Amino acid sequence: MNLHFAGNIEPGLSWVSYVAHKVLQDDRKPNILESYFYCDIKNSVKGKERWISNYHKTKELCNWIMDSGIFTMILGAEKDRNYSDTEIINYTKQYLKFLKDIDYQQTFVEVDAHKISGVKFVHQLRKLTLEQYPADQCIFVWHTEEGIDGLIEMANKYPYIALGCIALARESKRLGDNTFNLVRRLLYTIKKNTKKLPKIHLLGCSTAKLLQLPFYYSADSTSWLAGIRFNSMPYFINGISNYL
Repeated sequence: MNLHFAGNIEPGLSWVSYVAHKVLQDDRKPNILESYFYCDIKNSVKGKERWISNYHKTKELCNWIMDSGIFTMILGAEKDRNYSDTEIINYTKQYLKFLKDIDYQQTFVEVDAHKISGVKFVHQLRKLTLEQYPADQCIFVWHTEEGIDGLIEMANKYPYIALGCIALARESKRLGDNTFNLVRRLLYTIKKNTKKLPKIHLLGCSTAKLLQLPFYYSADSTSWLAGIRFNSMPYFINGISNYL
């Protein structure tokens, strides 16, 4: 399991990167997930320049995932706005251009605009993305709008997929279930219906218990940021969380 530390941080300046090296005392690189929404869209000109400079200084020192930030934008920071399909296409083009401009070579998350524009439109965005990047560099996100058949199709088609855990937490409440049970069923569904298990990322995994589930490859969480407030650092071994 690869846990990526998420949050509005600057690459290489996070104390968690330093502490991770000291605690583990091996050659593993810290795993980072950053959001394009905060790197570019919500950043000042100077802030963006500083972020890009720091990224180039440290990009070989960390295992990166760049998130599109679209989910943060539509359900968080700017949830009261209505977005047209044209705006989402322009956002996607801007996102992909940003990755090209900084010569980003690691993994990134697609623009998962299911909640705004529906599944057919997301498939158009995927086509746009795959015109510029190979499938194995992108994480394709499953949301409930695609259905179970869509999940199985994605798991057999793409080498790296994700389950949107924040949205699944809301869905589990609607179903009168809990997120752990729902995510577990989805993981077993993927396992049962694929000859070769794809890499599976738990996107926005804020519940430590989820990390104990089988079959997934990676996850991200902002929970480590609590260490800044409470002077402690979480670490995970075999999905079990402890604190230093």
